[in-house]
Amino acid sequence: MRESLFKKLDKAIFKAIDNLKLSPQFNQAASSLEGLPDEYQKVANQGITYLITAIPFLILLIFFIINLSVRSRITAKEELIEKIAQMNESQAKVSRIGDNLVSSMSLGSQTSLNKQLSDLSSQFSIESSALALKDYSQSASGSLKKTQATIRFKKLSTNKLSALLQEFVIKKGVRVQKINLKKGSETLSGEIEFYHFARAGNTP
Repeated sequence: MRESLFKKLDKAIFKAIDNLKLSPQFNQAASSLEGLPDEYQKVANQGITYLITAIPFLILLIFFIINLSVRSRITAKEELIEKIAQMNESQAKVSRIGDNLVSSMSLGSQTSLNKQLSDLSSQFSIESSALALKDYSQSASGSLKKTQATIRFKKLSTNKLSALLQEFVIKKGVRVQKINLKKGSETLSGEIEFYHFARAGNTP
């Protein structure tokens, strides 16, 4: 069975004390003490005894302080590693969310979006006056471009409105914020508010 650290430490301390007693310096100091009066010798011997007794405790105290310092550094490193892991996880989540939000297709300028509405009117056999761009704004942050717009529609069948939403939501990647509907006898009228993110340089 292996000896504990404290037993090894005790053996090392006692061995060091024995070596100290056998050293010429210790013998010289002991000879010097013998020349002192008995009262001083007694005080000196007590002091040496106290000092020798205190050495193991001093060594243990030093080990304890070193251990605390090492533990503190380890704890700080573990906390730092944990924070880095959390930041990496958060960055990965943001990246995944960003990939879902950012479209590979740009809506282009206001003129370009108006032209797209005109093309959709022809594609779905919708009267040109039934689709109109009400509001339009565009802002950029770094390489990211955000477009906000409102499309006004009137007298569309449910199928044509569904086709229009499919074109913008699925194909162009817009995010609908609000839909206001007014139901007629057989048609729907209202407004679609949406926003759209795209990388700068993407084509409509």
